[in-house]
Amino acid sequence: MQTLSIRDTRTELIRFVFPRNANPRGYLYGGQMMYWIVETGMLSASRVARGPVVLASMESLDFVEPVQIGDVLLFRAYVEAVGKTSMEVAVFAEVRHPERQHERGVLCTVAYLTYVAVDEDHHPRPVPTKVVALDPYEDRIMQAALERREQRASRIADRKERLRDVRLRTRLRHTLDYVRLVFPDDTVFGNIMFAGKLLFELDQAASILAMRFAQGGVVTASVDAMDFYAPIRVGHALHIKLAVNYLGRSSMEIGAKILGENPATGELLHTATSFLTFVHVDEQGHPVALKKRFVPETEEEKEIWEQAEARKQMRLARRRQRFFSPEDAPPSSAR
Repeated sequence: MQTLSIRDTRTELIRFVFPRNANPRGYLYGGQMMYWIVETGMLSASRVARGPVVLASMESLDFVEPVQIGDVLLFRAYVEAVGKTSMEVAVFAEVRHPERQHERGVLCTVAYLTYVAVDEDHHPRPVPTKVVALDPYEDRIMQAALERREQRASRIADRKERLRDVRLRTRLRHTLDYVRLVFPDDTVFGNIMFAGKLLFELDQAASILAMRFAQGGVVTASVDAMDFYAPIRVGHALHIKLAVNYLGRSSMEIGAKILGENPATGELLHTATSFLTFVHVDEQGHPVALKKRFVPETEEEKEIWEQAEARKQMRLARRRQRFFSPEDAPPSSAR
């Protein structure tokens, strides 16, 4: 079995932001950022797994630095811990603005993802590579990755029950239903929809609802942790059920339930649930107050509002976290 340090698993992806990657305000579309993050993480994980991998979960991520047309993005991915069939992967995205090319890139988001090595039939298979901590700094990173794995395990303890949970909230006032077929070009290998493409579609659908409610431009501010319970296959229908859950002064939380449907049988499976935060912005990209407001009235709306308020506090705490990259190790820890 091959043994690698965390630094040995480094994989880079560089992307130039073209107009096709941006929203009407000229800022990078949040779904495109998520696509590239999942792609970079997949490249790193597949190298360690020596074959195909699928995304099993994505921890919460926040967009902390605006990215515009003409900017250059550098993505760095590392496999920070390996289980029997799974890998904990960190992706760091830095932006270099054209007017500041001589400066070091600015960290614009960090994502933590879990990939599972799979065989040709998409069944989990053992990872043939061992990842070890090269020094105390890498050991610190690995221990944090293992803690995230434990937290995720408690989140998905009832995975089988959630898989069959296709119930929907039926009395919410501001909603959107998004549906389309999954085609072969939505995949990377086999007949399973690529998770990066799914996140791209999710952000697009949620953006439509956010713009409709804000009656103006919006940007994606954050996405909460997502766990994937079932894949969506080619020929199946992707359903994204969205609702406005909560309002701040200029921000709103949108909840999304993602379902996969086999049109031939009518069977529905729960793929994932997600909570996205959008901010209403003006022509210059500055936050502005939402014009439209609503107050939760029904018991269902009040319950959802309270849950969203609790998630907002978690997001605020998350933004105060410090992220540790293998590249940030002190000189005494570097090889």
